[in-house]
Amino acid sequence: MNIVIKIIKPMIIANVFRYPLKKTVLEVNSQKMIDIINSGSDEYSMETSNAIWIKKDYLLTIKYVSNAGAYYYGAIIPLDFVDEPEASRNSINNWAEKKTNGKITDLISENVINHDTLLVITNTIYFNGTWEHKF
Repeated sequence: MNIVIKIIKPMIIANVFRYPLKKTVLEVNSQKMIDIINSGSDEYSMETSNAIWIKKDYLLTIKYVSNAGAYYYGAIIPLDFVDEPEASRNSINNWAEKKTNGKITDLISENVINHDTLLVITNTIYFNGTWEHKF
């Protein structure tokens, strides 16, 4: 089986989403956007969460870890994907369940995490409010 991966140039993505090309501007604006989204309202509740679950002993740069926390409120959590894949899966699923107030209970299915897993990126958005048009 051949897998084809197409690389999309960052500039094109930045143009589509109207992201600034200067990284420091993007980081500060991302932080402000997340703060606004998570600020809530009397009319609704909305919260985002980010986490990177990484194979234990895999090293990331201090700057990457710092930026993930400072600008994206992302937790970086080491897990033992090799010796404890089921415990790792349960940790991620418990996190997702907590962050979505019980709405997502089985984000990662059994046998998905194994010795080849290097990292899992998770992002949740929880919204509770009254829709103008129900669906």
